[in-house]
Amino acid sequence: MRGGGNFITENTPTNFHTFSSRRMLGAGESAELWREVTAKERETIEAADAKWKQPPQSFIDQWNGECAFGSSKKYFGQYNEATGYFELNGIKNIGYAEALKIWACSEHGLYAFPSLSGGQKSPFGGEQAHIYTTAVAYCWCRTYFPLKLPNYSVGNVAFAFSGNLKVETVAFVGGYGDGIGNYPSMQSTFHGCTALREIRSCIATPMNLTNTFYDCKSLELVKFYFVQPFTVDLHWSPKLSEESLRYLVKEYSYKQDAAQSTVILHQDVFDRLPDDLVEQAAAKNIIFTTA
Repeated sequence: MRGGGNFITENTPTNFHTFSSRRMLGAGESAELWREVTAKERETIEAADAKWKQPPQSFIDQWNGECAFGSSKKYFGQYNEATGYFELNGIKNIGYAEALKIWACSEHGLYAFPSLSGGQKSPFGGEQAHIYTTAVAYCWCRTYFPLKLPNYSVGNVAFAFSGNLKVETVAFVGGYGDGIGNYPSMQSTFHGCTALREIRSCIATPMNLTNTFYDCKSLELVKFYFVQPFTVDLHWSPKLSEESLRYLVKEYSYKQDAAQSTVILHQDVFDRLPDDLVEQAAAKNIIFTTA
């Protein structure tokens, strides 16, 4: 790669940019990892890099410890020494100030809302602030440490993130591990989460999916595991991935002669459906339709 009088630098999150007028790609290295910038842009990037300061090691250790799960020390994320950024749930450019906010707004083993009955409201949604904070807007983050739901059967996560306009990715840990299970009520759990892109943990046998994904127009990834006939409405999500639908079909524990199941899709997603996926779904009496 040549900069044509400009400079080549990293196209991935880092606080330690390098610059060159020419870049030889290594074996298997994609050109998309690099970008061309002008001399003025280089000055701006270098000025931003110069402001970076090493976060306290004590906080780095806390963050890394919270990211561990099972035998993996980096299951949910890490502090990346090579980039100077914190990472969590697929987001790789979390600065120290944002990391502090995420830490303050996450539950850390307090077992978030195992039940939201009795008029309780979620700390992550739009109706009530987190116990650590004083304003609703403060607890809106791009992501949070995984919500820890300790029981094998989670009764209620209804309205958990409802109205959160900033959250992009979420994860859960339940009694069976990485996921929500079993039989959670998920009415309006992500209602109005317009920035939500990924639900990275499996949702097992949800019992109420009324308006769960209402206006989730950025949603790309969600994984379901069903054991009985179901209807799931995803028609608000034009970016929904083929991967999500293949996971749903593959993992459906279909029983012979079970009633029909229905997946309601945005027209754009419906139009992209591959024939083989439609056939696999039909074999399990699942139909795809539009709203």
